[in-house]
Amino acid sequence: MGLALVPTRTMYLIYLKSAVFPDKMLERRWSDRYQSAKEVLNALDNRQTYKKTIMSSSKTEVSQGSGLPPTQFSPDQNSGNPSWKTIALIVLPTLLLAGGIATLESPRIPFLCGILNNCAADKPFNESYNSAVKQAADSRVLGQNAQTAKELQTARDRLKNAIDQLLSIPPTAKVHLDTQKLLPSYQSELTAMEAHLTREQQAEKLLEEAEAIATNAQKETELSKQTTAWTEAADKLKAIAAGSFVADKVRDRLAECDRQIKDIAISVDLFRPPSGSSEPVTEPEPSPSLPNAPTPKLEPLF
Repeated sequence: MGLALVPTRTMYLIYLKSAVFPDKMLERRWSDRYQSAKEVLNALDNRQTYKKTIMSSSKTEVSQGSGLPPTQFSPDQNSGNPSWKTIALIVLPTLLLAGGIATLESPRIPFLCGILNNCAADKPFNESYNSAVKQAADSRVLGQNAQTAKELQTARDRLKNAIDQLLSIPPTAKVHLDTQKLLPSYQSELTAMEAHLTREQQAEKLLEEAEAIATNAQKETELSKQTTAWTEAADKLKAIAAGSFVADKVRDRLAECDRQIKDIAISVDLFRPPSGSSEPVTEPEPSPSLPNAPTPKLEPLF
């Protein structure tokens, strides 16, 4: 009478290790799982072969120890149990279908969307965040390459809009923490850009006022008034910062004011009589032949 083989604890653990579903089918990330049914079937066949080898080795060791012939034992030889391939063909399509449904519905499933970072509720806030970051980058480039106050103002407006978008993201949004990290630097850049824009606008205003005064100076008929107007225009030009966008225009206009003032000074000097050549004008004596002749009237020199 043959001795039946009683499975040991080691044999039982080996059987559990080689359960129906390979570990790779239960990986957390979709890309780490099997990508086709053929890969699953090959893995199951390999596990089946490995399990039979382990069980056969265990039976041989027990038989050698008892002096009895090896006893046939396999958990897959129980009557009525389906084969590995039958189970796989039933379970695999179900898993694939469930995975596809989970992927499509994951944006509306809090647990899954949190892992996949595709929650439907966060989608508009993510879009606002990405748009704000892009606008801020564009504003920085435009501000660095601005040549006029108008271009600088456009850069300022874009940066301000980016900040407003970040401020509109609520604390419940997943990207709220990222917005809080960006806001201080963006607000600092906005403050500096607004100060620069104020200086440029003031420079353009002074330049326009100086040009208007210079235009009126050319219409004056009196040299003294012309000198006063050109001097006033020059003072406004000198008040403009040297590094402003209109610095080249200011330099040209200031040179014109100095030239006009010097020309007027030369004209005044030409028409002014020399101070050392002036002599008192004496009236001529009356003629003896014309005792009652009137004294001739002298005309002014200028």
